[in-house]
Amino acid sequence: MSGLCGMVTFRGSPIEHVYLEKLASAAPHRGTATTWAHEDAGLAVLGAGADGALRSDSGLVAAVHARFDNGAAVAAEVERGGRGVPPDVRPADLLIAAYQSWGTDCVRRFVGDFALVIWDSRRRQLLAWRDPMGMRPLYYRHNGSGVAFASEVAQLLALPDQSVRIRERAVLNYLAGRFGELDSTFYQGIHSVPPGCVLIADSTGTRVRRFWDVDPAYVLPDLGEDVFAEMFREVFTEAVRCRVAGRQLGILLSGGMDSGSIASVAGTRPAPGTRLHAYSFAFEELSECDERRVSRILVEAFGLPSTEIPADARWPLSRYPEHGPHRDEPFIGVFQPLLDEALARAAADGMEAMISGDRGDLVVGDEVYDELGLARAGHLGSVLGALRARSGATGRSMPRVALDRLGRPLLVSRWPGDRLAWLRRWLQARLIRATPSPPPWLATPLPGPHRAEEMSDWRAAPLLRGAARQRRHELIFAPMHHRGVLWSERTNARHGVGFVDPWSDRRLAELILAMPQYRVQAWDQPKSLLRAAMDGVMPDAALRRATKVDPGPFYELALRDKARATIDHLLTDSRAAAAGWVDGPRLRNAYEGFLAGEALRPEFWWALSLEMWLRAHFD
Repeated sequence: MSGLCGMVTFRGSPIEHVYLEKLASAAPHRGTATTWAHEDAGLAVLGAGADGALRSDSGLVAAVHARFDNGAAVAAEVERGGRGVPPDVRPADLLIAAYQSWGTDCVRRFVGDFALVIWDSRRRQLLAWRDPMGMRPLYYRHNGSGVAFASEVAQLLALPDQSVRIRERAVLNYLAGRFGELDSTFYQGIHSVPPGCVLIADSTGTRVRRFWDVDPAYVLPDLGEDVFAEMFREVFTEAVRCRVAGRQLGILLSGGMDSGSIASVAGTRPAPGTRLHAYSFAFEELSECDERRVSRILVEAFGLPSTEIPADARWPLSRYPEHGPHRDEPFIGVFQPLLDEALARAAADGMEAMISGDRGDLVVGDEVYDELGLARAGHLGSVLGALRARSGATGRSMPRVALDRLGRPLLVSRWPGDRLAWLRRWLQARLIRATPSPPPWLATPLPGPHRAEEMSDWRAAPLLRGAARQRRHELIFAPMHHRGVLWSERTNARHGVGFVDPWSDRRLAELILAMPQYRVQAWDQPKSLLRAAMDGVMPDAALRRATKVDPGPFYELALRDKARATIDHLLTDSRAAAAGWVDGPRLRNAYEGFLAGEALRPEFWWALSLEMWLRAHFD
């Protein structure tokens, strides 16, 4: 496990070396610090190993927490430009060589998971980049005289002169299930470098600029299901290979297509020195949540070592407060105790990292159906079948379904030119997706749109051709998923295990967003493109049976029965209510209504996790 931290000053005064030590020691689970310091700058890499490195050369110092998938190609390009690169070049050396060749935009050439920092002492400028898929965290604090940065917010909070003040805006958005402020944290004065962006800090201040996004002009014609399946299989195989080759890795193996595809690709083409160990959750009481009927097929087919983790006793909120939120933020997953158990076992088994398929549903999942694209391509029979199926599932009339699935996307997808982009986005927001109302227990009105001068030039998302393609982009880069990635990476790091997700590969996102979306997801077969690509790779029995299992009954059982006393404790003398953020009686009424058989809004979990966070870190 690795991480970064450091600080620079811009007023000529030397840094306090004890501050650098405090930054490094605040995240001991990320490993021993390797440091570089000179008067007005200090950088450190934690747990320097395969992913972490520190390097200084010709007035440049690079701190790297990265895995470059195309390092050899970038090195060759550097050499063609006249700069020598050693054959066994490490990420930090390659970053410096690329920066010397192409400047700030050099990182656009890199593919992989990374957080990168360069201190350019000649220009007295700090640059910090974060990969487009947001797989490696990077936070910073600017206090006017300098900048400190780190892999965890808790490291920045460890600085002696850091006042700890919660951002009410972040709390209120969190309670409403809104996660769009990718540049901010839950603490005043501490920011996050957004995915796909570079932080530039110097004596004039800080600014953030986007260095990568999907190319709206890259659109593929309809090449047919077989061709697209082969293209996908090739890119997905490379995404898996880059992450597993020569490593000792665990994989959270469920009964669905996402993790099953990873295991199948890795098992079909095993790389030398690779060891893959499967971890599956075993439900005995709730058989509807158990997925071993598929995972066992894969384990047997590829001869994987396997550990089945008893799940029934590790329900949500079990052993509270042992599995509570980290100091960085209140966000935790519902099934945190179960995940902690899997990671603890993986660490004990010597696994370097744990593979998950977190982004699979977003990249190829069944939420996006492109009936309008089907109609434009002349597949009218498929369009009629899709509309009939949706009418039957929703109980709405065919004309209403046709208006929703064809008319509205047609309206918002026909506006030409950038001059009308603002109107198109407005129509998309209001005609395609309704904004949900805030939960009734929110005691303070939600804040308006976020404004920050230093973040003004990175926010605009690309305008892609077609409503379905735009929606797929929004899913792949969903702010809530970015928040989940941070939680997963941080949780894994606390167990000394890396976080790996082949589905979070930039090349995969680029390919999927270039395809006609009706080829990614057919209306009558979940994850149709993925299933076609895995034909002949995943064992037939697993391919036929693989399906997404809803763990909702496990969550509901905990709320109704097993965790009831814990929830009652959290709702009593609420810290969030005392702060004026939550209406305590309304929140309790919502829970009691759930116990009586009423539906419970999903934001209830955010209220519970916020309460756990406040009690753990601010009592």
